Amino acid sequence: RCHGIKGLACTTEVLRKKDLRALPLRPYESAKYNLAAWDRAAACRPGLYRKIDPDSLAWLRRFVRADSTLECHLWVILLLAGGQRRWANPHECGYRNLPVVDDHGDMIGERLLPCIHFKRPGFETVIWPQVWLRPGKFSFRVDALVVRVTPTPHWGALEVDGPGHDHEKDDFRTAQLCED
Repeated sequence: RCHGIKGLACTTEVLRKKDLRALPLRPYESAKYNLAAWDRAAACRPGLYRKIDPDSLAWLRRFVRADSTLECHLWVILLLAGGQRRWANPHECGYRNLPVVDDHGDMIGERLLPCIHFKRPGFETVIWPQVWLRPGKFSFRVDALVVRVTPTPHWGALEVDGPGHDHEKDDFRTAQLCED
């Protein structure tokens, strides 16, 4: 419906979500990852991995890349703490600081990424594990892109650094994330 306000799009001119669903988009397209870290993590702390429901563990193993057992443990603990498995696109959620790209450095477009959503009275956050960002010519991956929705909206990156972490590129990444 047009409201007669010059310069604003009429609602009849905007594609609706249900119209977009009819397009041949593939928003859930996801890469296949090496499961070695997940296997090591489950063998290392079998008690922790017995607590998570099999569907949630299968979802993590299928859609969340992990390079260390510490990362695997974090994602499992977040789901056990009440996080919900979800799919969302950081750009559609308001992330505008840097382009989010896929493992190959290509723009993700409409694709949705796996995320963990927490919502409690007075607190809401969304955590996207293993997100690639491209500030310029080069891409880099953060262990998690996080948005705190409430009480005050704020974006940040989370790094899971264990004893084998290579800190050599941390200063570069921090500078890229902190640029205005």
